[in-house]
Amino acid sequence: MAVPALVASRAAEAQATGPNVYLDASMVIVAAIDRYEMGTVWELASPVMKSSVPQDRFIANIAQRRALLGTIRNREWMSVMRVPVTDASGGLPPGQYVSVRFATTGNNAKVMEEVVSFRRDDDGQWRLVGYTLS
Repeated sequence: MAVPALVASRAAEAQATGPNVYLDASMVIVAAIDRYEMGTVWELASPVMKSSVPQDRFIANIAQRRALLGTIRNREWMSVMRVPVTDASGGLPPGQYVSVRFATTGNNAKVMEEVVSFRRDDDGQWRLVGYTLS
């Protein structure tokens, strides 16, 4: 299934079905990153993410970080966490957020943490609001 269709359908179900839907949607995102489809990932993101990082910078930064791992040898999820934000003092607009954390090992045995974050946008749809690899 294509990235947009799966992420949209899985995220729409998330509120009713629980954390596995976020985990599944996150796996679609990281698989797209593994294929260096960062432009597609950015296009599907929340307006919140798009306003905070330009597409070209997102693509370049993620591609550079992702190259450090090489081929993925192992990826294990560590947590799925719901994070309500009630005020904008932390830099994020108020709303409902969910973050999924992975420990990801490349073929060079380097281990990095991936975090895929979603936000329930004003239209009620869950969309990607962040991806980090550190």
